Amino acid sequence: MKTLILHIGDSSKDFLKSIYQEIPQKTVISDFIPREVLITEIENHDAIIIMGNGGNDGVWGEKLMDANFIDSSILNYLKLKKSLIFIWFNAHKFLVENRFQHQNMICTGMFISEPLEAIFLDNKIQNPEIDYYEQMIEASNFVFADILGSLLNEYGFQNLKLIHSELKRKYFNLTIQNEVAVFNFERLYCNLNN
Repeated sequence: MKTLILHIGDSSKDFLKSIYQEIPQKTVISDFIPREVLITEIENHDAIIIMGNGGNDGVWGEKLMDANFIDSSILNYLKLKKSLIFIWFNAHKFLVENRFQHQNMICTGMFISEPLEAIFLDNKIQNPEIDYYEQMIEASNFVFADILGSLLNEYGFQNLKLIHSELKRKYFNLTIQNEVAVFNFERLYCNLNN
């Protein structure tokens, strides 16, 4: 299976590299590319992983006022793929708002991966308190990425429902001592049914 990894954005999401480092037959794109090249790459691959900085409207463009790199117009090309993984802040809402469904898909919701996002745990958190969460966020990031990467390496992309189940089972161990992991655990979705 040929896999396209779109890992776009700044170095704050470098921890995600462990998800795809062992995947065979992969193409990794980490820079912004023209829309027509993006579409051709999507068409030429079976499985797609999209990760980076984004929100409810997709994966953001290179600069603040740029059009989104991944937006709703790309979904028509993605629905034909065998397997899809979407990892960015509120990827789930982007898919729900666009009524996108797929039978072999994993996505994240409002996933905390940076210290300033700790405000979503409690809107009363003050800046000095954010430092308290930094180690929890780092642990959550690396454990999540390492588990997902090892599961993809072991099982491939054929059954993302199984991978989602195993990811949640293994990631749950971190929730015992990490409230960021508790928050993120509740925002791991499969086929938009869970």
